Amino acid sequence: MHDYDVVVIGGGLTGNHAAYQLAKNGLRVAILEEHPLVGKPWFCTGIVGRRGFDQLNFPAEFIQQELRSASFFSPAGKRLHVARQETQAYVLNRSQFDSYLAEMALKAGAEIFCSTKCSGIEVHEGDVQITASERGKSHTLVAQVCLLATGVHYALHDRLGLGRPSGFLDSAQVEMEGKDFEEVELYFGHHVSPASFAWAVPIGPDRVRIGVTARANAAQYLKRLLAMSRIQERVHETDPQVTRRVIPLGPIKRSYTRRLLAIGDAAGQVKPTTGGGIYYGLLCSGIAAEVVQTAFACGNFEEEQFKTYETQWKGKIGLELTVGLSTRKLLSKCSDRQIDALIEWGQEDQVLGLIKKYADFDWHKRLILAFAKTQFLMKRMSSLY
Repeated sequence: MHDYDVVVIGGGLTGNHAAYQLAKNGLRVAILEEHPLVGKPWFCTGIVGRRGFDQLNFPAEFIQQELRSASFFSPAGKRLHVARQETQAYVLNRSQFDSYLAEMALKAGAEIFCSTKCSGIEVHEGDVQITASERGKSHTLVAQVCLLATGVHYALHDRLGLGRPSGFLDSAQVEMEGKDFEEVELYFGHHVSPASFAWAVPIGPDRVRIGVTARANAAQYLKRLLAMSRIQERVHETDPQVTRRVIPLGPIKRSYTRRLLAIGDAAGQVKPTTGGGIYYGLLCSGIAAEVVQTAFACGNFEEEQFKTYETQWKGKIGLELTVGLSTRKLLSKCSDRQIDALIEWGQEDQVLGLIKKYADFDWHKRLILAFAKTQFLMKRMSSLY
């Protein structure tokens, strides 16, 4: 039996960040990571908004690329170019960044157990008991609080009655040698990504990450994307390694119970518009750490106390998730003809003015609602039927 104040299930970005916040304030923290190494494997494009990342005061050493512009390509090849003079987002080296967060947690006093998989959690009135296996040997850890930072693995959620996200996207990505990728490129249309989009993101000199999200069969659509002449003529690898992951769409039913909180992808804290979860995960894991610290300060680990976590994180990003999910559902129904028209209309002064005024990499609600108030999209879409 091992006694801790907090056991974190998952040594990814959100789990390590929360563990560091808790350990530096004197709590005894253990992190259980099922993989042999923290930060590997990783399945992320690594884009995070500049303002959000800078506000969290992380070192710049993990930034691989600064992004100032993007081009949106319709099925017919129409292009909408959006650019700013100042940097809008960073591309991070996720493996190094996750390892950095783990090292910070270790320096603060947390313990990390790699190659350790959690197989069960029992929440009792006086503690939480976590069953874990390491190299075939099973043992039990006892804690006051447990944080679920399991990413897109929800088996434990089912047993705890927390529910799952309402939907998912399949994604596939490659990182490869490529030239003349100078900005973010986004591709739309049923040929390359039905109901979603594809991307090419430069990550440094002659390197690019290319990927697709789709309802299913993302790897097949990625092959189509790589075969497009616009992409194929600029890449120089014939058999790149494909990474796959599932992206949650929408929050889980409940992100808390007595003595337990779910954070990051495990709670569905992901932008439904783009599938990005770095900033929201860091933001919400920080909220979780504050709530847990308050629980220890007052000695209250009941549901009523931990409900404040869900209230706070939904107060920050709940409406963003709701508006983003509704927008994704609407746009996923667009035909290729409608997408062509939207990209073309996006070049109009009225639209570019709204984008310039309201666009923000991490906060999409203001721009979406600005479009809705002008009824621009609805009028344009209805004219195509």
